[in-house]
Amino acid sequence: MGRKAGTVFQSQEKTVSLSVKIPESLKKRIDELRDRLEQVDPNLSFNTSQICADTLEVAVKSGEAEIAQLSSNRPNGAGAGQTVHS
Repeated sequence: MGRKAGTVFQSQEKTVSLSVKIPESLKKRIDELRDRLEQVDPNLSFNTSQICADTLEVAVKSGEAEIAQLSSNRPNGAGAGQTVHS
């Protein structure tokens, strides 16, 4: 990810697109929030791409830690070839 919390400097990392589906009601709230924010300060933005990237980063780290814990709790060879689905 290009931005690290707590740092002054940022490095640019190549980005790719990821399409997500959200409830229509949430999209409406996001649009309303953006409209209200623009009225308060047109120089500010509600950056959903960065919010999603930050949230996915946390979720992936949590998933990696959980998989590592599950792997360390299994006897050798147990669960080989199984896939974790959400």
